[in-house]
Amino acid sequence: MTNICFISNFYLTYLWSTVSKSLNHKGFNIFWIVSNKHYYNYLLKEGVNENNLLYINREYVNKTADPVDNFQINELIYGDRVLNHEKENGLAFLTNIQKPIYDFIAKNSISTIIGELTWAHELLVHRITKRRKELNCTFLCPAVTRIPNKRFVFFLDERQSQILELNKLPAEEIKSDSDFFKVEKPAYLQNNNKIISKNRSVKSRISKALRFLTGEKFDPKDPALIRSQWTRFKVRTLEECNKEAYRLFVKTTPFNEVSNSSYILFALHKQPEASVDVIGRYYENQRQVILNFWRILPPNWKIIIKEHTNAIGDRSIDFYNDLKSFPNIILVEAQTDSHELINRAQAVVSISGTIAYEAALLGKPSIILAPVFFRSLSFCKYISWRDIENINDLESFISEIKNKKDNRKEFSNYLLQNSFEGLMTDPYSMPQVLSEENISSLTTAIEIAVKNI
Repeated sequence: MTNICFISNFYLTYLWSTVSKSLNHKGFNIFWIVSNKHYYNYLLKEGVNENNLLYINREYVNKTADPVDNFQINELIYGDRVLNHEKENGLAFLTNIQKPIYDFIAKNSISTIIGELTWAHELLVHRITKRRKELNCTFLCPAVTRIPNKRFVFFLDERQSQILELNKLPAEEIKSDSDFFKVEKPAYLQNNNKIISKNRSVKSRISKALRFLTGEKFDPKDPALIRSQWTRFKVRTLEECNKEAYRLFVKTTPFNEVSNSSYILFALHKQPEASVDVIGRYYENQRQVILNFWRILPPNWKIIIKEHTNAIGDRSIDFYNDLKSFPNIILVEAQTDSHELINRAQAVVSISGTIAYEAALLGKPSIILAPVFFRSLSFCKYISWRDIENINDLESFISEIKNKKDNRKEFSNYLLQNSFEGLMTDPYSMPQVLSEENISSLTTAIEIAVKNI
């Protein structure tokens, strides 16, 4: 039997539990790494053998174990939205769970681990499989392709730069006027907008406040939840205050007032979020990224900043006012159509955002600071801090990107060849992921992926 391990991650646990039953019927032996008591008990009720569960919680902070290897755990703590609030505990936790994880994989001859790469303990599991080759175990991170919708791939690394290439029949070539992916706004963004809108209602806010006060479904031993009630209160209160401050006091510029200007577009990331804190590691200071491009801005050019509609509340009013104090840095309304902003821009700059992917597919030069998978598009340029420092003429640099040979068709067919059709998200945000058809698609995808490792 092939032994597969899933990493439980909140609502995604329900999806993977359903998929795991289907895989079990096909001869796979299923194991779990769990950090939350509620989901641990749920899996037991679903019939998972206790011996197939590794439960790692905050109790490991007070246990003592030698590290298995150097996994640069300070880096993981820095980018984790929970452990960053309690760095000493984070250091102890990530040190002490290394040997139990290593032993669990080795003892059970687990060949494949499937999970997200968001929380520090997930990233640690990934690094253990990467560094300790004797385990002969591969970590697969299923994630949406963003564009086109309703497709996903398996990533092999933390930065979403390496896709598992599949030995399957060639994908049918795209038959359209353009012969490459039609640029459509990612479904997950539209879905998130609905959830955010719902969460901003008075009823939802009262409900959240009551859950906070009662501690409903809160597991204080889960390393992916802020343990300190005071810290949680401060974080939530600050977020609500920032939302109201943005609505009342942040002054934005209507796009039609600057639409005829020469500008580069920077769309802010939601933060904290894996897309910037993990995938964009070392470039997570978005203010500094913007100012570094401001330093090399050509005369009379502008930098237009657009806030992420789902990120209102992440940043203080001082963040916006500070950036707007620099000449030619313009903050437009968050609801401004992103495609209109892309079409009129000289270039799009992003750390790892979908907006740079959209721009490249539209034939617009885009610049990214993380080596994400769509960097192979000819109109997308991946650069580092040193590259920014060496740009003497940003306008010429952008022109070089624009004049590259168009490879959008080749890229699109490559992505079709190495991706699967299906919905990949949690059942809370999209209940239809639990449909029989989708579960069948995900099960088949995992079967094929495991064979291609």
